[in-house]
Amino acid sequence: MRLSGDAYSKRLESFSPFTLVLITAVDSMSRECVYKGLDITTDSNLTEEQVIEKLLELINSNPKALNPVSYGDALEIVCDALEQRYYTSLYRILDSSVSLTLVDEDKRIYGIRDVINFLVQKGLAHDYLTTEDKTCDILTVAEGERYGVGEKCILLTYHLKNGERENHIIKVHFANGVINELEAFRPYGPLRLVAEE
Repeated sequence: MRLSGDAYSKRLESFSPFTLVLITAVDSMSRECVYKGLDITTDSNLTEEQVIEKLLELINSNPKALNPVSYGDALEIVCDALEQRYYTSLYRILDSSVSLTLVDEDKRIYGIRDVINFLVQKGLAHDYLTTEDKTCDILTVAEGERYGVGEKCILLTYHLKNGERENHIIKVHFANGVINELEAFRPYGPLRLVAEE
């Protein structure tokens, strides 16, 4: 049975963030792929796991020619995901076995699906933060051994209503055109970040 209207809307609301990212990825493909994607997502006989499997088959069978991505591009794409909540491009450049390491919590999340679900559902801010006001900047570490002097990093700042800020440093590990690890730190100790001139 094909779902439509409110029934389809409710189904979309029940999907995990990863499934929604896959749907968005299909929507950016050819018209034929979009129709095939709709056939998959509106089929009420399919479980979410089956929907994910079929969407991945569709995406992988129709690889979109992408321009080579540089390290600088990868940093921009991560910023777009963290600040603007645009995850489709991030999905395209994450290695399937990517990990997200929350250094200060001694926690590691493995695999593209779990990393995307975590970033969409929780982000990097503490649970008590309710602000959606955040900024993301790409900077170079000028001082701070913990963060790799001379290396580029992302400064993600949550702006709180009381005027305070919560900062996170994100290191992007990139090789062969894909991101294989993201590391997130809460800044402490000597740290100086500078913008490129």
